[in-house]
Amino acid sequence: MQDPPNVPVFPVAQTRFGRMFTLRGDTVVGRSLHVYGEFAGDEVDSILALVRPADHVVDAGANIGFHALALARTVGPEGQVTAIEPQRYCFQLLSANLTLNQLTQVLPIRAALGDRPGRCSVPRHSPLDRHNAGATQVRAAGEDGDEVALITLRPHQDRHGRLRGPGGRRRATDAPDLPPGALHRGA
Repeated sequence: MQDPPNVPVFPVAQTRFGRMFTLRGDTVVGRSLHVYGEFAGDEVDSILALVRPADHVVDAGANIGFHALALARTVGPEGQVTAIEPQRYCFQLLSANLTLNQLTQVLPIRAALGDRPGRCSVPRHSPLDRHNAGATQVRAAGEDGDEVALITLRPHQDRHGRLRGPGGRRRATDAPDLPPGALHRGA
């Protein structure tokens, strides 16, 4: 069935953490935001229980930013969220959603995460075609799609494997292939 011509390519949903542009063709995250006002609600609640005001956190595979909005509201203006997303349209909407919600404590980065830095390709889905934008696979550089940076996170970990920064705070730090200050603004 064809969508009526007056349906926007990037419809806006009112979500639990603010208004968000969505991908019309996304059958999972976008649809959930329109129908329920949230995506993976129990998962988000579990993550937010671990985050405190002024924390610095990473949203890996940020999609259009639902988790980033939730995290930003929790860490507040003294904290920081680094939201990493490789897909073109998802990254554009992530950035738009941060602006729409006036969230200056979120740093969006268009890249993919891996075990070593380099380049990779991600498919470019049409925002109009039905797809699950949250299930896109990263491919080797040179394959069909958009080529983006492949970056790593090399955080400090305590003896239990938990992320810790200077002073014992939960922060992802020491990631030299990210822009300076992307993960840590000081103790």
